[in-house]
Amino acid sequence: MWHHSPGFGLSRTIASFPLHRKAALVGAFEFENRVEKADISNVAALNTATAMSAERSLISPGKEFPIGIGGGEIITDPTKLADHIRQSRSERTKNPGGGNEGPS
Repeated sequence: MWHHSPGFGLSRTIASFPLHRKAALVGAFEFENRVEKADISNVAALNTATAMSAERSLISPGKEFPIGIGGGEIITDPTKLADHIRQSRSERTKNPGGGNEGPS
């Protein structure tokens, strides 16, 4: 079989859909159905996955866009965010599949 994660309908795949600046749907086969309030680390993890998958732009209702940069560190400054995304993409291009399992 040629199917490997990530991909819709496959294990270890998370689909997220922002509904509003204070609400999002997040789904995966491994998740139980529940509603929960997200803290800044949850928001940063979702934003990180979104940012790393964006091809052209990110849109935010405010100046802050919390994003995780590893080791539990979260940044919100847009300039630092853009620099981090560029650096991360450059590293992924140099070392595709080099153990980057996504946001931490």
